[in-house]
Amino acid sequence: REYDFADALAVLKSESPHTISVVLSCMEAVLAAAVLQALGAEAQNAVVPLIAEGERIPLAVAESIARDIEEKLRAEQKRHCFSIGDAARAAELLNLIDRGSEKRILQHIEQSRPALFETLRHHLFAFEDIVLLSDRAVQKVLRETETHCLAAALKGVADEVREKILRNMSKRAIEYLNKEAEFMGAVSVKDVAAARQDIVNIIVRLEEAGEILIAHEEAQGETQ
Repeated sequence: REYDFADALAVLKSESPHTISVVLSCMEAVLAAAVLQALGAEAQNAVVPLIAEGERIPLAVAESIARDIEEKLRAEQKRHCFSIGDAARAAELLNLIDRGSEKRILQHIEQSRPALFETLRHHLFAFEDIVLLSDRAVQKVLRETETHCLAAALKGVADEVREKILRNMSKRAIEYLNKEAEFMGAVSVKDVAAARQDIVNIIVRLEEAGEILIAHEEAQGETQ
């Protein structure tokens, strides 16, 4: 990965001469020379002899130094960069525009950047969107979902989501669900989120297999 002069200098100026010599030996010569020039006389006097001597060091040590510097360079680079967003932000915007435009944009991304499209799919469908699925689709999802996972996912959920799920369960299944929820007691926010994501993953998998539809228009128009 390439880093610019400012990032490299900011990181290396606080490193030991030995570490600097290893890193400069691996850098592209022009960048290494620019960094060396900016380090100052004291560092130059210590680093250049180390490079010239051509010391052999264990590969594991060199790899450890490389990993450490790489992490510091990434951190330094982030300090000077502004992120324009992420998949979650893009999904949020897509959910707020008209469905025609959303569909067109997603089709374009699916064709041009399939890996990004798959990432967006997971962000575009939230657990609460299960209310948009047909009852038949919800029943298929529930057959794939473990009771303890569903019990955790329903902790603190909106009434309409709970009602959508419960009306697609048998009385016996609801009894099991209530017992499981009572047994597990309080559940952390992290565990609730994980359980909901597991169910979303099931929904996406079933949609990919052609067993259900999760598109908003199609889900709403399906016969209940």
